[in-house]
Amino acid sequence: MQIPQNVYCSRRNGLVRFSQMPTHRLSNYLRMYRKRSALTQEELAFLLGATRDSKVSRYENGRRIPTFDAILAYSFIFNASLEDLFAGHYDEVAITIHKRAQRLLAKLGAQPASPALARKMQFLQELAHGQPPRDITR
Repeated sequence: MQIPQNVYCSRRNGLVRFSQMPTHRLSNYLRMYRKRSALTQEELAFLLGATRDSKVSRYENGRRIPTFDAILAYSFIFNASLEDLFAGHYDEVAITIHKRAQRLLAKLGAQPASPALARKMQFLQELAHGQPPRDITR
């Protein structure tokens, strides 16, 4: 299954769906969330624990990738999922993982059968076809 270039990824009812992209999704929506909350860059920088508001500007403009802690802080501050905050980037990553899972499935298909390989193949098939993998901790 090949994914066309103009698709985006969304998660609804526990399923990951690849759909035709209605409009271009920005790499991130940090500025929109900040403006909706009426915070200045300086105020948000304070909440993030940054010493300068220029860091917030760089995050919003995509000139700098936020640290993991900053990403979690954005999610907490705006009560928004990472998928919503970084929609365009999330789409790119999801499509890349989808393609890699397909390639790995093809590569592993030539290996001798075993219970571990069967579990691995099931996991990768779900991942490659846009379904969330089942809980593997059971």
